[in-house]
Amino acid sequence: MAGLVARYGDLENLRALREDAVVGRAAFRNDETREVMTAEQLAEFLQVDVKTVRGLAARGELPGKRVGRHWRFSRTAVLDWLATPERQRRAAGFDS
Repeated sequence: MAGLVARYGDLENLRALREDAVVGRAAFRNDETREVMTAEQLAEFLQVDVKTVRGLAARGELPGKRVGRHWRFSRTAVLDWLATPERQRRAAGFDS
């Protein structure tokens, strides 16, 4: 610390800098926090091939909705689906 003071100024200047310093915030949106994902994004999230995602969705085994020709998936619904044991998923109509 003493070396830094000697190099960059006296202690009073450092105190003044510290008192005037502005502490800010930065927010970064991680892709994993997307509320709605495409088939490609979900495949990356689940670490599987996009064909697997589309196949599961088409068979009604994975919760998703078609929007025109494209699939969209709710992050919350997919996480709930993942957390639900297979037997309960079948009873709820998630798996055929």
